[in-house]
Amino acid sequence: MLRAGWLVFILLNSLPTASLAEEWDGLLNIQPSQVVEIKANNRLGKRHSYVGTGSRIEQFNHRIDQEVMILRAELAQENGEYHQVKNYVVALSNQSLFSGFSARLKALKRYLVIHKYKSYQSSSNSSSLTALNFKVNDPSSVVAIILPLTGPYEKVGNQLLDSLTQQLEAKGFKGALAVFDSHLYSSMFELWEVVKYYEPDFIFGPLTKSSVQVWHSLNTGVSTLYFNAIDMLYGYERSLSPNKQQGLAQVFSVLNAKRYLEVMVLTDQSEGAKKLESQFYQTLLSEGSVRTYSAVEIEAVVSGDIENLLNVSASKSRRYWLQSVIGEQVSFQPRARTDIEVIVSFLPESKGMQVTPILKFHGLDHIAHIWYPTKSPSHFFSKEDASIWQSTYVIMPDYIPVRTAQLKKETEESKKSGLFYALGQVAVDIANNSLISGGSNLSIETQYGRLVSNDAGQFYLLPSIFWVDKGLFKKLKEVADEG
Repeated sequence: MLRAGWLVFILLNSLPTASLAEEWDGLLNIQPSQVVEIKANNRLGKRHSYVGTGSRIEQFNHRIDQEVMILRAELAQENGEYHQVKNYVVALSNQSLFSGFSARLKALKRYLVIHKYKSYQSSSNSSSLTALNFKVNDPSSVVAIILPLTGPYEKVGNQLLDSLTQQLEAKGFKGALAVFDSHLYSSMFELWEVVKYYEPDFIFGPLTKSSVQVWHSLNTGVSTLYFNAIDMLYGYERSLSPNKQQGLAQVFSVLNAKRYLEVMVLTDQSEGAKKLESQFYQTLLSEGSVRTYSAVEIEAVVSGDIENLLNVSASKSRRYWLQSVIGEQVSFQPRARTDIEVIVSFLPESKGMQVTPILKFHGLDHIAHIWYPTKSPSHFFSKEDASIWQSTYVIMPDYIPVRTAQLKKETEESKKSGLFYALGQVAVDIANNSLISGGSNLSIETQYGRLVSNDAGQFYLLPSIFWVDKGLFKKLKEVADEG
């Protein structure tokens, strides 16, 4: 929701004209009754035509566009803005240049080569983390939000936007907010050409991994919080995202708290399950664990495969053989393996819920079960759902909505749940706290789960640990709290 008085909603797909830039200067002091929407013509928008095609007027416009870009690159060179020059050179190199521009482009490329080492030093030095430049109480502050608000990611982009604006309002943000629909632009470079004219102090976004990677390569120098993880960040950048592999930390929390040493992992044939199992094993190796470990892929029926794994099937076969020899029924208790303390299952919900009942059926109550689904359920368990589960540690996010039999109509309460609502809320909290945004290797409990970070500036929102048993569904602050 956009609040009048401190929000400026911008839908742009071109560079602002001079008059538009002048108009912007007066927008920071808009009256509370105003909601401003700015639109601009796409004069420097799509650049797909080639020299020699189209009308003479179109060619003239393309020539003007190229000359403007070269002039900006040369101005950036004079100001010593290496990365800005690089961005322009990359964009120009992807076009067919008009005559007369080749020599100027070569000169710009020579500048890049000469200053390459200097640029490398600058990039290296910028990798150290500094607190993000977010000014919640400064009326002159400009915050840009870059999200896909139309196209394939329209729904999640708007969910994230709503959450960000709600949380900014809750924090009392006094500056101006510029919102850009990244789907309207042919490239991140084109979008940055627009965004930088509004001199943002802080940027939320982009969202998709490919957009984040390209935006990072622009090296804008503006404090930025991405909503997707990439391998490397500059010192003024952070990323916030969920991560299934990072969520394994909660599985190890249970293993360590209960001191389980004999571990069996169950997976299905999905790629997600295989990745989790591989990361789980690598973590065991890296920590020099004394745990014994085995991993098994469920191929067919869960009950049959588990019976085979625990040697129950072999015990049954011996019973049938003995009955056939003596010609009488034999009363017996299947002899199962005793070298397993805990089963960790990376399985979908339909299979995960079967594991503990099968163990109990064979009298193996001493074997604990930790379920970390390969794909998080779309809803929390209702009481009816929880009654199916028995004595299981469930690793799942806090922020998913509660499953209900009520009307399907979306309520205000249901809007305040889900991954992208949680990301928006936590993102503003990170930006607004210099101790968090400037810190590393943090672990903080939030309303939406545990927030952890590393020394590269990557933040991850982890799932939580729940205890589920015959209708009881309880979040555990400490693993010993179950029951």
